[in-house]
Amino acid sequence: MLWIFRKSRFEALSRRIDTALGGMEKDIYSLQDWIRHLHDRDEGLKKSHQEHIVLTKRDITHLNSWIKYLYKHMSTLHGSMKQLGEGLEDIRKTNEEMSKKLKEIESNSHFLPVQPRAQLKAQPMAHKPGSGPVLADLTLHDVGELSPSEKALIMVLYTEPIPSSYHSIASKLGLNYTTVKNLMYKAKKKGFVIKSRLNEDGEKEFYLDKAMRIKVSGR
Repeated sequence: MLWIFRKSRFEALSRRIDTALGGMEKDIYSLQDWIRHLHDRDEGLKKSHQEHIVLTKRDITHLNSWIKYLYKHMSTLHGSMKQLGEGLEDIRKTNEEMSKKLKEIESNSHFLPVQPRAQLKAQPMAHKPGSGPVLADLTLHDVGELSPSEKALIMVLYTEPIPSSYHSIASKLGLNYTTVKNLMYKAKKKGFVIKSRLNEDGEKEFYLDKAMRIKVSGR
């Protein structure tokens, strides 16, 4: 009877142990699941962190490339600006030199510098029938080889304070454009130096230089 009682107690204890062991086994399985979960999470974090590091390195590399490009571009712009500044300085110096030469030319000539046409004033001319215009009280020298019309042409060029165009000379001589060109050609062929230049409108104008003025004036 005692043996039966002990046996039942042993079986009850055995069942309790089995139940406890079963619970422990479930807890172990749960712990293993948590361990696997935490391990996977850790791996995921590591992978994400690694990917983040790779992306960050790539962005840094791109930024460095852009910085190098911008620096190179700025250096090129700096060089271009320097060359532009030097070019402008050369232009300024050239302009100053040209202005000085122009002033020297104007100071050595017997006619006034180019002025707006509204401000030009020619000296008064006196006309003699059949002989063309002449300047009162003025006699030309060393023009004996010229015809009367050619002398009148030289007279206009000498008396004008500024260079004159074909049309201006033709108007003063009462001749046409072609006749004036022919007269000028003949005078040049006879050794009379007639200079030319372009005015502010791009029109060709003619004048006598200093040596030629001295020749025809005798002074």
